[in-house]
Amino acid sequence: MLAQIRVSLPDRAGSLGRVSWVLGMMGADIRQVVVLDRGGGRAVDDFIVDLRTKLTDAHVASALEQIPGVCVEGVRWVSWVPAMFSDAALVGQIAANPARGLVTLVDAVPQLLTADWAAVVRITSEGTEVLHTSIQAPDPLNLPELTPTRPRAFTTSDGIRGAAAPLGSAPLALVVARDSGPVFRRVEVERLAHILDAVAATLGGWLGPLAHPTVSAELTSAGSKPGSVSRSLS
Repeated sequence: MLAQIRVSLPDRAGSLGRVSWVLGMMGADIRQVVVLDRGGGRAVDDFIVDLRTKLTDAHVASALEQIPGVCVEGVRWVSWVPAMFSDAALVGQIAANPARGLVTLVDAVPQLLTADWAAVVRITSEGTEVLHTSIQAPDPLNLPELTPTRPRAFTTSDGIRGAAAPLGSAPLALVVARDSGPVFRRVEVERLAHILDAVAATLGGWLGPLAHPTVSAELTSAGSKPGSVSRSLS
C-alpha cells in the first residue's frame, strides 16, 4: 500500500535518519524521498513509502510526530510512485506534438506535482468553463473563484487541496488538485506557474482560439487544435 507522507522536520543532521527509522519500524519500505523546501532551520520532505501493514493516516502521523520537532503535514494513499521526469521533458513532449498540448499537459502535471488530477479551464464573465481534464478528475468540478487569475493554492469546501495558475495571456488557467493529503506549498505553486509559462510560450498561437467560446466550441475533432470542450460548469 503506497502512501505519500509530507513531513516538516528540523534541518539538521540526524533528523532524516530518525524519520526513516520510525517509518521502518512501521514496516514501511521507502521508495522515494524528495526535499520539497528548506528555510528557517527547517526542511519539508515528501516520502513515498510502501506500507506492508494496514495503518490509518492518524496512526502514521502520530508515530512520526513522537520525534521531537517533526510535524506531519499530510498523508495520502497513492497508486503509483510519482514519475521523476523533469519539467523540461514535459515541455519537450508538448513542443513535439502541440496539437495534443492540453492533453499532454493535464496528464503529466499531476505526476510532476504528486497530485490526483488536473484541468484546463477558461474564465469568463459567466463563470468557469472546463475545457479539458485528466481522467481522474471528478464530474462536476467544484472550483473556487479564480479571478483575478494568479498563481494560488486553495482548499475547497469538500476538502480538495488545489493549486491554480494562468496559462498564457488568454483567460485560461490550469488547476491541479489532491483529493486528500497535504495542501500545496508556495514552492509547488511557483513551480506550477513556471511550467505553465514555458508551456504557453511553446504553444503560442495554439492557445489563442481557446480564449473565444464560439471558436473553441468547434474544436471537437481529434487533433484539429489543442484541446476540446469536454465539461462545463453550470
